[in-house]
This record gives sequence, structure tokens and C-alpha cells, in this order.
Amino acid sequence: MSEKKVYTVGRQAEVRLFEKLVSGDEPLPVLNIYGPGGIGKTIVGRKMREFATGRETPLAFIDGDRQELTPYRILRQIGNDLTVNEIVEEALSSFNK
Repeated sequence: MSEKKVYTVGRQAEVRLFEKLVSGDEPLPVLNIYGPGGIGKTIVGRKMREFATGRETPLAFIDGDRQELTPYRILRQIGNDLTVNEIVEEALSSFNK
């Protein structure tokens, strides 16, 4: 059985901006990907996560489609995502307590 391929159509601008962000060429601390449902936002987010992981770059990805997305849950997700990186985990250890 062949592996299902996922294509990103029309979201290349966000991917390029993210590449600049990870490489240090863009001073943005947050990249907001928005638009109507079904246009590839989650796929772009997943590709960004893969890109960042491959470069050992800390990344927190919040999917706004999650049910009951409260400020507490957003902070918890950011903490969980960022502490995958050992250096960030050490820096956030006091916060996580």
C-alpha cells in the first residue's frame, strides 16, 4: 500500500516566512496562520513542526480548532511543545512547577 501524500496548495508564503523565522532572518516571535476551514492551515502547521524539529528549533503550535481553547490550555500547550527541546525545558523548569 502506498503512503498517502499531503500537498500544500496556496500556502507557500507562510512556509517561506516560517523558514525565514527559523533561520533568524525574520524578527517575528509569532506566526499566525488564519483563514476559512479546509484551506490547509493545519497541514502548513504540521510542515512547520517537521521543519523546526529537523533543525532542533523550539516551536509551539496551537491549533485554534481545538475544543474549549482557554488561555490556560494555550499556555499549557506552549509549555508542552517548547519543553520537547532540552535547552528550553531547562529554562522553563520553574514555570512548569
